[in-house]
Amino acid sequence: MRLITTLALAGALLAAPAYASNTKTFPANPYYSTGSMENFRELYVDPDKFVAGLEPLPAAEGEAAVGTQLRIMNDTIGTLEVTVNGVEVGRLTPMIEGVLNNVKPGHYEVTIQMPNGMRTTYRLSTTAAPAVEPAAAE
Repeated sequence: MRLITTLALAGALLAAPAYASNTKTFPANPYYSTGSMENFRELYVDPDKFVAGLEPLPAAEGEAAVGTQLRIMNDTIGTLEVTVNGVEVGRLTPMIEGVLNNVKPGHYEVTIQMPNGMRTTYRLSTTAAPAVEPAAAE
């Protein structure tokens, strides 16, 4: 009987998703989920001053950006150090999206660094804030 119970529990755990697919699967921590910079585990800059002074890169021909959110996804299972336009801004925990709110529309250079030293730099465009889903009626 003990073996059957153990196997049933193991099967239930293996059937569950291995990671969160988006931030809606986590309860929001108000300390890290409000203001100019959301969902960062640790910040190295003053969020309001940094966002106010952040300037987009010059646009290439034919490039257009909309919205005022810069969304940085950590889809790894490790913590990432995040740099925006050459300034280290903070740390993102695994499987979460960091958001810089109210930035000037445009393109920004984002560098993410993993604990093993691997770095990736890319050009990221601002986006419009996603629509808020209405609360379910009770």
